[in-house]
Amino acid sequence: MRKALLPILLSIAFLLALTGIESPSPNSGFPRSGIAAHALADDDLFELRKNFEIFGAMYEEIVMGYVDRVRPQPFMKTGVDAMLAELDPYTRFYDQADNMDIAQMRRGPEATVGLNIGMQSGQLTVLAPEGLTSGYHQGVRVGDRILRVDGVDVSKITVRDVVVLLRGENNTPVELEIERPDTGKILTFILRRETSKTTNVSFSGYLGGDSTLGIGYVRLDAFGNRAAREVRRAFRSMLRSGGLHAAVLDLRNNPGGLVSEAVGMVELFVPRGTMVVSVQGRHKDSSRNYMTEEEPFMPDIPLVILVNRFSASSSEIVSGALQDLDRAIIMGETTFGKGLVQIGRKLPYNTSMRITIGHYFTPGGRDIQSRRITSSSAEISRPSVEQYRTTAGRPVRSGVGIEPDVDVTPDDPGELQQALRQDGAFFLFAGEWINKVPSDALHRTDTELFNSFRAWLRARGFRYTTRTEEKLAAVSDVLPDHWDADLKGRLNDIQLAMEEEKEVEFSRIKSAILKELREEIMSRILDRKALIEYELQHDETVGEALDLLRDIERYRSLLTQ
Repeated sequence: MRKALLPILLSIAFLLALTGIESPSPNSGFPRSGIAAHALADDDLFELRKNFEIFGAMYEEIVMGYVDRVRPQPFMKTGVDAMLAELDPYTRFYDQADNMDIAQMRRGPEATVGLNIGMQSGQLTVLAPEGLTSGYHQGVRVGDRILRVDGVDVSKITVRDVVVLLRGENNTPVELEIERPDTGKILTFILRRETSKTTNVSFSGYLGGDSTLGIGYVRLDAFGNRAAREVRRAFRSMLRSGGLHAAVLDLRNNPGGLVSEAVGMVELFVPRGTMVVSVQGRHKDSSRNYMTEEEPFMPDIPLVILVNRFSASSSEIVSGALQDLDRAIIMGETTFGKGLVQIGRKLPYNTSMRITIGHYFTPGGRDIQSRRITSSSAEISRPSVEQYRTTAGRPVRSGVGIEPDVDVTPDDPGELQQALRQDGAFFLFAGEWINKVPSDALHRTDTELFNSFRAWLRARGFRYTTRTEEKLAAVSDVLPDHWDADLKGRLNDIQLAMEEEKEVEFSRIKSAILKELREEIMSRILDRKALIEYELQHDETVGEALDLLRDIERYRSLLTQ
């Protein structure tokens, strides 16, 4: 009988730990601890205990009496994952194996495609951005449902197993098949595994070719430990070597990280004692104001912050605070809009979880969160779009992420360019090109490179279908057999015309194709610093920032409009 009761007791203890409530003991009544247990009304407490009892009884009945053997641990984890999926994409449970994997990743970098994945509504889903790594660059979107990895059906395996499948040797391809929920389309991507970086700052140097302009640039990839110190060190080095008259901090594709590092970043630019961000949660001990504690390192230097749709969390804290305080011009695209705060909680048996406990608010009171997240169990996020004012009175909005002061939105890739990315064509061709052509591959003319790429695509049988072709095919499929042959002939003429138009499209976007090919080839020849310098020379947003900081009167006027 005791053995039969063991699963129910363990499950109840486990669920009690999830909520921060200690399991009852004979001498202590029903003590409560942790954020989730604060100020529970008697009715809530009764419901909590009642449902624990129901869950435990059901769990024991299934594990002990189901027609086939049920493995208690994976069965429990399936239930927990489904339960947490009712909340938000960021509240997650990590079992012992997950924690071992996390510990292993911390010991040393391993190549992967950089997708943040988890269970959402019972399906393996791409969650939040993790920098502009191969997956996001080639068109995988947040919300895409993963079906297969290198031909392996992932519907019956764990998230951890999928993470393992996505890992591998650096610079190797992996095939990912996904379903796009809004269209129901099944898409296949060839992604490149990349080794994660061990530093937060991936590049720093002067813009404009040399130090004479004194415009410093720092690219920050994440808000890990010592991120603010790394940025400070980079700018100080430029200040000492050639002078620093203006600065660009690049937070594009930065998914965030430690709040303390975001505060430390803002601290470099604003007076001591300035509010940076506030966290507001359900309970008092989950609410907090974060203030700067040190004197600023660069209090007056003109500053531009670059952001895009993949800038999230701590990136939005920094850009939102500096925008509210009129201390920087925010340039680029509207950010991701992740304004939910998570903390880690240790659980029994070397398990853990991250739980959402509040919202981030900028110094001016704006909610950073932009996505509405509700379920039958909770209403986690209900952002409303409202207008606020910066310190100088400039209009800004809440509930939409952080909108830029200067909008620089790169052209979205057309259907052809996206199909080439999705197929991994640029990545695969560049590898073959480097191996087959002489060492002067970089100096081959654009015409030689483009024609070789087109021939390579033909040899591989590359084809893609436009949305217009899909709609036309759908019309053709439903035409009755007795319809006029002339009409069917005209539909066929349209199809042929569209094929011809697709050939013309190659010439129309030739410059975009060549840019991607050159960057892929460069990535195999140049070291990281030289590659980034090359990319910066062709970066539209960086060019806009440089032009703005050269025109200091325009810069100042933008801060007062």
